[in-house]
Amino acid sequence: MRLNPKIVTQLQKKIAAARSILLLAHEFPDGDAFGSVAAMNFVLKHMKKKVDIAYLRLDNSSWDYLYFFKGLNIHEYSELAEKKYDLAIILDSSNENRLGEQKVLLSRCSFVINIDHHPDNSEFGDLNLLHWASAVGEILYFLFKKMKVDISRETAICLLISIITDTGRFKHSSTHRGIFKVIYEILKFVEPDDYYNIVQHLYSEVSLKKSKLIREALNNLEIFGKNIAFSYIPEDTGLEEGLVDNILSIKGIGAAVLARRVGKNIKLSLRAKDKTLNVRELAAQFNGGGHIHASGASMQLQDLPKQIEEIRQKVKKYFNKK
Repeated sequence: MRLNPKIVTQLQKKIAAARSILLLAHEFPDGDAFGSVAAMNFVLKHMKKKVDIAYLRLDNSSWDYLYFFKGLNIHEYSELAEKKYDLAIILDSSNENRLGEQKVLLSRCSFVINIDHHPDNSEFGDLNLLHWASAVGEILYFLFKKMKVDISRETAICLLISIITDTGRFKHSSTHRGIFKVIYEILKFVEPDDYYNIVQHLYSEVSLKKSKLIREALNNLEIFGKNIAFSYIPEDTGLEEGLVDNILSIKGIGAAVLARRVGKNIKLSLRAKDKTLNVRELAAQFNGGGHIHASGASMQLQDLPKQIEEIRQKVKKYFNKK
C-alpha cells in the first residue's frame, strides 16, 4: 500500500506538535473501530502523548477478555464535553454523522485528522488519510511503518482484531492477496496463542442471550422477492453484534437488513453477499453509510412499531427497484 507521502508527513507533524489527543470512531464500534482506535492509542502512548478515547456504545463484553482492556483510557463522550484538545484523530468513520452524539466533541478540537477506508468518506477532516483497504487496521500497519514506530504486542493484537473482523475472517470481498502478507508480518509481534484467543472469543462462543435474539430475528423474518431478507427485534438487544450475519447465511439470501432496538436507538445492519447488490445506498437513506456490501445506520427511538414499518417499506421499495 502506498500512502500519500505529503499527508503522512503532515500527519506526523500534527501528532508531534499535539500535547492532547482525542481518539474517536463511529458509534456502535465494531472490531475495526475498536481495534484501530486502540492500536493508535498504544502508538501515541509510546510517543508519550496524552490520549483520551471515547467509544460510543461499545460492547465491553466483546473485548474485556483482552489483558490490556482495563488499562485503556476510555471515556463516555459526555465526560469530555468541557475538555479541549490540540488534535482529534477519527478512525473508521465515513462521515461526522456516523459518530453519533459524540460528534459535538469535534468543536473542542483544534485540528481533526480523518483516517478511513470507506469509499463514501465525506472528507470531513482538516487532514484526510483515505485509502481503499480491507480495514483501517491495514492502513495503520503501513502508516506505522512509515512513521518508523515500534509495534508492540498490544498494538499488533489490535491490528489483528481490526483486520480479522472487517474481512469477516477473510470471507468478505475486501479480502485481497496482500492482506495475508500483512497478517504474516503482524503475527511476528504477538504471542503464539494471541491469534487463537481472538478468534475463539469472537467467533467460537455464542451466549444464550444471543441465541435467543437470533431466534427472535428468524421468527420475524420476511423475504422480499427471491433473495432479500428483512427482520427486526423489538426487544432491547443491548450491544450484541453479528445478528444480521445469521440471516445472511441462509442459503439463497442475497442481502439482509436487520432493525433492532438498542436502548433509546434503533440500529440498522445491512449486509449483502450478492455482489450486484449495494446496501450502502440504502444505508444512506437512513443517514448511515459504510461499504457496498456491509453498511450500518442508527436513529433515535421514537415510535418503534411505526419506525419498523417505515424501515420495512423503504427496504422493500429500494430492492424492488433493483
